[in-house]
Amino acid sequence: MSNSFKLEHYLLGLWLHNAEIVNLKEADLLRHKKLYLIIRCRRRIFKIKKRYDIRRRIFKIKHRFARTENSYRFMAKL
Repeated sequence: MSNSFKLEHYLLGLWLHNAEIVNLKEADLLRHKKLYLIIRCRRRIFKIKKRYDIRRRIFKIKHRFARTENSYRFMAKL
């Protein structure tokens, strides 16, 4: 993966700083160049696919997380 792509993942992780990234499928990223994150927060699992769709979903999930406590650590697998 390129450095800009890694940086993009890191910035998205900072947006979701109170969530925990459970799984980052690098095989799908290398093969299809799609962002595929599985994020766990309060027993809910969010799946985010397709880079063109990412900002809208991140916006919704970020505001949903904003109402929760900051009890989740951010783990980045870059």
